[in-house]
Amino acid sequence: MSKPIGKIPSNPSPQVQTALDFVEYLAAKDFKSMESILSEDYTQIVRPKSMPLSKRPLNKTESLQVIEAIDSAMKSSHSIPTIEDLVEVGNTVIIHVSSEPAGENIQPGGPESHEFLFWFDVRQEADGKWRVLTFKEFVDSKHMLEFFVGNKVQLPTSLLSTL
Repeated sequence: MSKPIGKIPSNPSPQVQTALDFVEYLAAKDFKSMESILSEDYTQIVRPKSMPLSKRPLNKTESLQVIEAIDSAMKSSHSIPTIEDLVEVGNTVIIHVSSEPAGENIQPGGPESHEFLFWFDVRQEADGKWRVLTFKEFVDSKHMLEFFVGNKVQLPTSLLSTL
């Protein structure tokens, strides 16, 4: 089960539900469903600026490649996201998420445990569906760098040359 737990509104707005869907799909490693809620002109911005992937926004294809590269280095089958806090202002949803890995032989609190601040700009598109326009991700830089190095995360060569 990868549904977010924690501070979730009982009747979320479409904006909040779109952001929660993203978190759920990320935790479940369901990238096909995740792609379906990203706008065609979607971008991902990684922060803090000290992170290697923060040099420029990632487009939809690059973002999915990075997410899948990180996923392939993880040993857990899925993660359990906890919504620590959630703020909605118009079409912007900000979520503080902590995440614990799950699966066989996975220890909580290990190297796949993470804490993030996710910032979503969402919009209703011509087909009436809400999609993510911009995903800004503020990561625990020390933890993420240790994970990247310790797990030898392989980012796509085409992407590395532009960062």
